Amino acid sequence: MRKTERPEAEAANVAKVRKAFLRPCCVRSTFGSADERLAIRWHRAGVPLPDVRRAILLGSTRESLAMVNRNSSDPVAILRYFEP
Repeated sequence: MRKTERPEAEAANVAKVRKAFLRPCCVRSTFGSADERLAIRWHRAGVPLPDVRRAILLGSTRESLAMVNRNSSDPVAILRYFEP
């Protein structure tokens, strides 16, 4: 955590990441503890929330197209899917 930042700011950021992650239709998850730790790590590393949202949008689009093209129903289950 950045020295000037309060734990409330970190918790608020994690809540926003949780909301963005659980929104796409290709995601089926409960946002578990590993997802929360990853969101905290991104926050502490200074990854901007808009970048996280863009990564989730891009990955969700890619996964949704793949699901349609291969007639698969394997949803995304972990936040780490969007890390690259």
